[in-house]
Amino acid sequence: MFLPQPDTYQKAFLPHCVIPQFLEEKEINAIIRDFPSPDDPQWKHFKDGKKESTTQDLWPESIQKIIMRLNGKEFVEALKHLTGFQTLYADPTLYGGGLNYIEPGGKLIHHIDFNYQNEFKKYRCVNLLLYLNENCEGGDLHLIHKDTEEDIVVKPLKNTALIFNTNDLSVHGYNTVLCPEGRKSINLYYYTDECPPQTSPEPHKTIWLPEFDVKYYWNKRPCNVNHSHLQPGTKEYIDQVTAKRYKAEPHIPIFCEVEKWKGKRVLEIGGGLGTDALQFAKAGAHMTIVDLSSKSLELCKHHFMASGLDAHFVCGNAEKLDELVSGPFDLIYSFGVIHHTASPEKITRHFSQLLADGGQVRFMVYSKVSFKLFRMMREYNQWDMSQTDSLIQCFSEAQSGCPITHTYTFDEVKALVPDLKVEKIWKDHIFTWDVEAYKRHEWIKDRAWKYVTPEQYAFWCQELGWHTLVICSKA
Repeated sequence: MFLPQPDTYQKAFLPHCVIPQFLEEKEINAIIRDFPSPDDPQWKHFKDGKKESTTQDLWPESIQKIIMRLNGKEFVEALKHLTGFQTLYADPTLYGGGLNYIEPGGKLIHHIDFNYQNEFKKYRCVNLLLYLNENCEGGDLHLIHKDTEEDIVVKPLKNTALIFNTNDLSVHGYNTVLCPEGRKSINLYYYTDECPPQTSPEPHKTIWLPEFDVKYYWNKRPCNVNHSHLQPGTKEYIDQVTAKRYKAEPHIPIFCEVEKWKGKRVLEIGGGLGTDALQFAKAGAHMTIVDLSSKSLELCKHHFMASGLDAHFVCGNAEKLDELVSGPFDLIYSFGVIHHTASPEKITRHFSQLLADGGQVRFMVYSKVSFKLFRMMREYNQWDMSQTDSLIQCFSEAQSGCPITHTYTFDEVKALVPDLKVEKIWKDHIFTWDVEAYKRHEWIKDRAWKYVTPEQYAFWCQELGWHTLVICSKA
């Protein structure tokens, strides 16, 4: 069992280390062999597919031995030297830790750990996570600095240990687990007498951060950012991105009807790189753009400047829309954004107040039943309909691991806007291009759609389109 030098650990952006081959091969193989089965009655069940066991007397000898060793005096002393804490204690009760199993489809929202153990009056300061999967698709742990969003990603693979200081800056969580055998780990937490640096002295429970989850995801890779190989922020780049987007999704400009909004006040929720907003602005609309992602909004500003256009840019959570903008707006527009928020109804409840008389709301959300869903079910051999939400969530976007994705039936869409009159609702868009070629900016039809006529395509879009399009007005 090897621990790195203290300087390497303590000078990291968040004090941490990742140690492959943490235990001897014989030890780790015995632990994996003896790990409780998913249906073992000792598991305590939590939300999002998480199971936990701290009943040490029920564990096989191989697991008990390693827990005793990692909680023993010799290892705790080594851990104290590594981390630099003056005092360090193992938790014999394994509160909140112990054995951990995540079912396929499970996930863990980014969060800040509870900071105080009331039973023995000490501050939590160090986590040790030992992973036990031979192979695991999904379930990668993201450890992120809360302020800078600098991060590391750790795959939960056999005999990999992650040790890190847990405090109010060390945000962490993992994306959807896809491996059929689930995600397995041993989680151990260590404590100290004094309140650690970057930790609130006031005891608090786990702080869940769904808004941070979404913001971090889109800051890492703004939507459509790879649609061009040119330099982001330039006119040439955004023109190329726009052309590619509208060729793949030609229904978008039809849905926007940008000429209709000349001289009107238009609010876009989730402007991304600014592809649609620029078309409204070019047509003479007065644009206000709200986006949670500071990275996306910054690029959007550059694209407006490069195009010689102006808008009002607001960085914030649209669930608090009434605190960010003041109406009235002639058009409230959002394309593919509302369904990525923790509480979409908190956005849509503001629409009627912000909408001008005679104005419209136009938005797109993802469809509950779609060709994309069935294609993913086939690709990942996942035919359990109860797991489709997690499958969609993980693969709804070009980059996997989207933290939140809601899908809707027509009735569920109408329930989102109870104060508005739904004038029109319909489905559109099935992606018919070969994905790998598309990533290379090549336009090659997927073989499933190669000989489908435009009339046939239109029929299937109505039935199984990925995009549910909605036009509303004041009731």
